[in-house]
Amino acid sequence: PVAFPRDPATGALSSPLHQALEVYERRFMLDLCRGRAYADGADLRLASCRTCAGETAVMARALRAAVSNLSDHRNGAARTRTEFAATFGRRSGGHGELLRKFEGCLGALEGMALHPALVAIARRSGRVMETLLDTVPVERERAWAEQCRTAHARLQTLYGDLDGA
Repeated sequence: PVAFPRDPATGALSSPLHQALEVYERRFMLDLCRGRAYADGADLRLASCRTCAGETAVMARALRAAVSNLSDHRNGAARTRTEFAATFGRRSGGHGELLRKFEGCLGALEGMALHPALVAIARRSGRVMETLLDTVPVERERAWAEQCRTAHARLQTLYGDLDGA
């Protein structure tokens, strides 16, 4: 602030022009301080916006990386599912065919005669064995085959549910 001449007796400014200048100077300084406060606030808001924009860019890159990761995972899962479906189809078909032919295989065993030396050994030990079927515990094998049929049917149902999902 500029020091204007004052009246020594009253302490007041000696001229009305000096009084007006002092008022203008005070208002100018007030406006200058307000302007600096606005400028400082604007600088802080601008810095905050820049920080926010940087964080937004980081989040966008993170989202792109996450989407890429999920895409890779989905492709791997789809490939695994396709491989599983092919393997399941091959093996399940073979297992089903074996279960369907089970009784026919038992019939084929009944038609295969044992070697006469084996028949003689069995008779000496008190057993009657004429065909290859006589060497198989048929009832136990039929029960086992039925369990396999039930498990196979359940597995087919579960695969159907999985394939439909």
